[in-house]
Amino acid sequence: MVNLPPKSVLEDTIKNLRSNGGGSAQFEIRARLVDGLKTEVKVGNHTVYIDGPAALGGADTAPRPGAYTLVALAGCITFMFAWHASLNDIPIDSLTITIRGNHDLLPMFDPETGWPGFKDVEVEVEVSTPRPEDLSKLLNVIRAGAPILQTFVKPIPVKFRVNINERRVRDEVVMV
Repeated sequence: MVNLPPKSVLEDTIKNLRSNGGGSAQFEIRARLVDGLKTEVKVGNHTVYIDGPAALGGADTAPRPGAYTLVALAGCITFMFAWHASLNDIPIDSLTITIRGNHDLLPMFDPETGWPGFKDVEVEVEVSTPRPEDLSKLLNVIRAGAPILQTFVKPIPVKFRVNINERRVRDEVVMV
């Protein structure tokens, strides 16, 4: 049996969000190229690293950026299952998320050859619970409420600003 987040904590958070007209979360990360492709990324109080394989100029000391994209999606879906199982008193014996994604490499160097982003992403959830029928009823809520999943499926504006030698050379909104 997996220990789920405390239901009372989640209920208090939801109550506070509703009484305050909702809420939002803002994240800021700072990435710094260290060596080759190895990049140090500060996320709040945490530091993570990104790298690439030797064939792309890296040393393979850390996951690639695309892998972290899928890591974020897996974490988001895991949280959604844990939160909603807890809120509905549904015990979880085990939960495993497997995600596969494919993208072409050449468009990263030559965008005219195709789409550099993921061509497809497959999410597989393996969950064991003594109350499968109750958990099945929550799948639409879990899918619709997962912010990283929804970021994958809904185009959002990305502000893209570039400064070279402290001079702004690019300031645009990119939409796919």
